[in-house]
Amino acid sequence: MPGTEAKSLASTIRTLLTPALLLTANPRSLLQLVLQSLSPGRRPAAMINASTLALLNAGSVPMQGVVCAVAVGLLPPSPPSSSSSSAQSPSAPASALVLDPSDVELCNLQGSGCFAFMFSASAARATAASQATDEVLPCEPVFSSWQASPAPFSAEELFSARALARAGAAKVWAAMKDSIGRAPTPDAALFSRPAAPRSAPAKGREDVMWSGSESDSEDEEAHMEI
Repeated sequence: MPGTEAKSLASTIRTLLTPALLLTANPRSLLQLVLQSLSPGRRPAAMINASTLALLNAGSVPMQGVVCAVAVGLLPPSPPSSSSSSAQSPSAPASALVLDPSDVELCNLQGSGCFAFMFSASAARATAASQATDEVLPCEPVFSSWQASPAPFSAEELFSARALARAGAAKVWAAMKDSIGRAPTPDAALFSRPAAPRSAPAKGREDVMWSGSESDSEDEEAHMEI
């Protein structure tokens, strides 16, 4: 049975994926996502991206946008070196924001969070209407979560983390687009279902009567594979 943390994460994923889905197109359909995490539950960004890829791979779910998420961490200031400590007025070291912190960096973070953005045509139109000159792909935030310890974080810190996450989410979107639009490789053909061998049809009245229905079933099977 899922615990409280798993239920909270499931509710979050359902809330942020809902704006990207056209649920009114098939009102009597059931859409169910099952996520099984093989890593600790501190990686909600990976589960959000896995959910988006599952919906895109299904192909039967109408969508109006693609939701991409990234994790951001705030590393503490690095200790000053011996040369800088000997100076009379050393400048205070600044903290560093990193995308997708590693397991070693997770133990030393002063702040961490997850940000999700939806890339869609509506976001592109809104960006064009506002005459924005940002180089990052147009998107809109659908989820933001940031925690800092021990001191509370400032608004500037949150905005900087979200700006870095937006640039990282654009790279995730580009990777998804490249992965889905890529042509199948010869290695991928090894995992595809082999076609059933066709036996030579026997000449007879019964075979002629069933030839039309057999071709229809073959066309339907080929369509289902696509």
